[in-house]
Amino acid sequence: MRVKNMAETQIFFEEWVNSKNKYDERKYTDAILGIVDILGFSQFVKIKNDDSTAPKKIIEIINDSIFINKLGLPENIKYKMLSDTFIVYSDEITVDNVYYVICALENFRIQLLENGFLCRGALVRNKNYINNDIIVSEALIDAYRIESNIAKYPRIIVDMDIIKIIKPQMDSGKVLDDNKIIIKKRVIKDFDGEYIIMPFVGIADIAAFLYKDFHYFSYRNDPENEELFINTMSKFKRGLESCAERISTRDCINKLNYFINSYNKILKDAGQLLNASIKELYMNNIT
Repeated sequence: MRVKNMAETQIFFEEWVNSKNKYDERKYTDAILGIVDILGFSQFVKIKNDDSTAPKKIIEIINDSIFINKLGLPENIKYKMLSDTFIVYSDEITVDNVYYVICALENFRIQLLENGFLCRGALVRNKNYINNDIIVSEALIDAYRIESNIAKYPRIIVDMDIIKIIKPQMDSGKVLDDNKIIIKKRVIKDFDGEYIIMPFVGIADIAAFLYKDFHYFSYRNDPENEELFINTMSKFKRGLESCAERISTRDCINKLNYFINSYNKILKDAGQLLNASIKELYMNNIT
């Protein structure tokens, strides 16, 4: 092992002191934390015959998602990637930040879907410390437990400690800020009573069309905006078709059909507002 010289030792010492100071600044504190795991990740990234295409594709999806989120969301929303797990968190416990974390998770989910991947995850509140290479997090443990044992389908479960934060806004549809952000209809009860993030409604082009929130003009009777909606959903349909080409087991087929049903529900809701025909966008369950 090579011994560091004096200059290297000084730099190393300063980094160590700075790290201790950062812990004093942030500490081990309550946080909002969400994770998304990529389904079928291990099989996809296995490199055969020195082909690095698969992991490169995943890296591109991760980079694009983090860039999009950083561009559109506040700086207090932070990100970490651990192999197949995308982590989004904030140390500031507010309704707005719950909404922003939902959007960040949803943006990652749709980046995956457009490239033919499904995912599942969880959104929780608990103690958390993440700084560079150090992760000590009860929140992360909770999220993994929920994702592994409860989610089962390609969905993002919202834990009750998060529901307690946003329940008044879920019930009332109260506008959160000047951008007319609302939580209502973005977090819903699923078929088994679990709260989930409704697929696609973290996306401005979809949510603004369905609920006419944010600071968009009304989408009703606007051919250009209808075309944007249709083009966006067409991308998701192609992603789901790509998923269907990759799966074979009955368990995977059931998971895909669960998500196809969520996709079709968005189309059904949108059909009440659209003048254009969207029949060709609907998908049948895989048999």
